[in-house]
Amino acid sequence: MLSTNARGSPRKDWQAGNDAHATEQKELQGRRRGRRAPVEARCAGQSLQSAESAEKGNALRALQDQHLVAQLSTASIRSATIYGIGQALRSALIANGITTAADFTGFRMALVPKCSLICETGVEFIRAHRRGEAVALETWRREVEARARRTQPTSLPPAQVQAIRLKYAQRRQTLAQEEHRARAEAASQQHEIRERWATIHAALGAELSGTRDRFPQERLRRRALE
Repeated sequence: MLSTNARGSPRKDWQAGNDAHATEQKELQGRRRGRRAPVEARCAGQSLQSAESAEKGNALRALQDQHLVAQLSTASIRSATIYGIGQALRSALIANGITTAADFTGFRMALVPKCSLICETGVEFIRAHRRGEAVALETWRREVEARARRTQPTSLPPAQVQAIRLKYAQRRQTLAQEEHRARAEAASQQHEIRERWATIHAALGAELSGTRDRFPQERLRRRALE
């Protein structure tokens, strides 16, 4: 708070008025959170839009992955027609828990006694005596996977889309409410600051006016005393 006492000259009172105005503007600047609210809200809104799109995309990919696993899991090695593999390999696979296309992951060449090929199924290794058997098995799996991908869902169920939209709509509503509160709070604070400084400016203006009225007489009095 600036004091309005002990000025003594129009120049000093004028400077006091300028200082008061500068202090008021600085205080107002520190309370202009409401002016930044629209920009911050717009940035937050864009982030929410990106997050919503990302969640929908992740949900669709998860649904497609579930579809693929389900299709691979129903493709039985026991009953499937797989040209190029013998009954010995089929029985070995089943005996080791490799019963569907979901259990078989590929094969690699290996130098082991009486065998040039290992089928990879996680940590299990099933030996195939001929490369053609492993190639046939992998080709069958790829065909099953290709059919599954052709029939995989290309969009989310409407109920799931609606649930995601509702979640982000609620977040946008909360964001809008926060923006409204920030604007109202900033406006209230600025009004209070302007009201308070209006009283100070009025007092300084009155003092400056009085000083200007007294100053010529004071100069004449001082000259008479010299």
